[in-house]
Amino acid sequence: MTDGALLGVNSAPRSSVGFLTSTRRTHLAKTLAAIASGALQPLLVSRLAVEIEGEHLPPALNDVLIAHENPASTSRYRLRLGRRAEDHRSSGLWIATPAGSTAGIRSAGGEVMPLTAHRLQFRARELYRAHNPNAALETGFVEPGQKLVVESAMTAGWLYLDGARTNARFPFGAQAHFRIADAPLRLFADAAKWDAAG
Repeated sequence: MTDGALLGVNSAPRSSVGFLTSTRRTHLAKTLAAIASGALQPLLVSRLAVEIEGEHLPPALNDVLIAHENPASTSRYRLRLGRRAEDHRSSGLWIATPAGSTAGIRSAGGEVMPLTAHRLQFRARELYRAHNPNAALETGFVEPGQKLVVESAMTAGWLYLDGARTNARFPFGAQAHFRIADAPLRLFADAAKWDAAG
């Protein structure tokens, strides 16, 4: 989605937190009236631009997981941000937008970012420290104008975008570039609910 704005409706509020929704079915008419009057404005939410070997993948709203296709195998990759580069062995690498910062990367020890922050966060899962005891790129942020470059050292590596449904092979020697997407998502969201999640 590149034009227009998105309104999320939580259709199951008893069982779904609905972080990216701003209304329920029972309040939908009132919310639509607020949008029509201009009282409710969309937030600009950063998305994640992903490129593998020159091929652009769909922008991710939440996160990308780089991992070996076998979850019991070690994920091996080379990470580069600016002038820093290092080799990792881990169980995978999370790269998340602010919208995705409450999900997998948070469970791996990452921090929740404000929904409208204009940066990305990355974090290795279960980094093998004996191989790299002084890792400088175990976790960090990708700021506007920067890109995170990851080179696969796996014959059976994969990228998973926003869950398992959208994925791409990431074979040995392939390079993936990650940056803040040029076009943010215009999202009607409850910033107060988001702040409470942090």
